[in-house]
Amino acid sequence: IINISRNNLQNLKRLVHLDLSLNNFIKIQNNSLSILTNLKELVLKNINLKTIQNLNLDLLSLSSIDLNDNEYLLIYNFSYSKIIFLQELRLSKVNFKNIISLNQLVQLKNLDLSLINLNFDDFHLGKLVNLEYLNLSNSNVKNLSKLSLRNLKFLKNLDLS
Repeated sequence: IINISRNNLQNLKRLVHLDLSLNNFIKIQNNSLSILTNLKELVLKNINLKTIQNLNLDLLSLSSIDLNDNEYLLIYNFSYSKIIFLQELRLSKVNFKNIISLNQLVQLKNLDLSLINLNFDDFHLGKLVNLEYLNLSNSNVKNLSKLSLRNLKFLKNLDLS
C-alpha cells in the first residue's frame, strides 16, 4: 500500500482494528481515516512515511493509536479535538513537533514518549490526570518538576530510564 484515501476505506465502516504497519506509504490523505467511525485501534508502526500534516481523526470511538518506530516521521498539526476518549497513545521514536496539544487528551491512560528528542519545558502532564502508564525513557527530560507529576494520582508505572 502506498496511498490511503477515503475511497480505499469507504466500505470498511464496521472496522474496529486497523493495522497498517510496515507499509511504505507515500501519502495518507487528510480525513481519509475519519470514515472509519467504529475504529477503536489504529496501528501505524514503522510505516516509512516522512510527514503527516493536518491529520484529523474525527473518530470518537478511537481508544488506541500506535505510531511507534517512525523515527523519520514528522508530525505537524495532529488534531486531537475529536479523539478526546483516546486511552492509549504510543509515539516512541517519532519526530513530534507539537507535544503541547497532548494536554487535551484527558482520558489518556497509557502514554509512550520514549526515544523522542523533545523540549519538555512547555509540556505539563498535570492535565493528563488519568495516566496510569508513562514511558519517557531515553527522552530529553531534564527537569521533572516541569512535568507536573504531582497531579498524576493514578500513575502506576513511570519509566525514566
